[in-house]
Amino acid sequence: MDVIDRWRFIIAAMSVAALVVLITATAGQHHTPPPRLVGDELGRDNDETLTDYVQRAQHGFSAAAPGDEVYALVTFRQPLTAQAAGAVVQNIARVNAFEVGFAPVVGIPEPVKGVNRGDSLVHHITLKQMNPLDVRGLVVHDSVEKLHVLAKNSKVLAIEVLPPDATWGSFAVRPVNVS
Repeated sequence: MDVIDRWRFIIAAMSVAALVVLITATAGQHHTPPPRLVGDELGRDNDETLTDYVQRAQHGFSAAAPGDEVYALVTFRQPLTAQAAGAVVQNIARVNAFEVGFAPVVGIPEPVKGVNRGDSLVHHITLKQMNPLDVRGLVVHDSVEKLHVLAKNSKVLAIEVLPPDATWGSFAVRPVNVS
């Protein structure tokens, strides 16, 4: 090995040693905090009773301004079939997602022309291999006035609304256990 090769070897060895020292010195200093929900949320808090949730949802709903178009979580008094849930919200402008059982909500497209909401819900719930007999809630989008009409339906337990500036995909939805 000539002089140049020895220097290359020494420089390479020192570089590796410096990299090892740097990695060892900085290990453990880069703890990533656990993800935290930041922003709008729908649904029941973990430590919240069902009664407290319904009261909180009602308070927020009654404070919503007439004329506003909002996203809302519609929670049913008891699990409904997909057909029955679709019938309850047939006159709502948009159904964005469904909640079946205690699974996370699943976003859905609008039904194609000529297909009612119940048939559309059955199709999408079955497609996801979920139980179309266990619809617990729906995320909808419409005017506050239409949601007030919906709230009078005896199958609806609570309607929780978001501020009118909320956008689809920018808020969290937690399940509401009604049992």
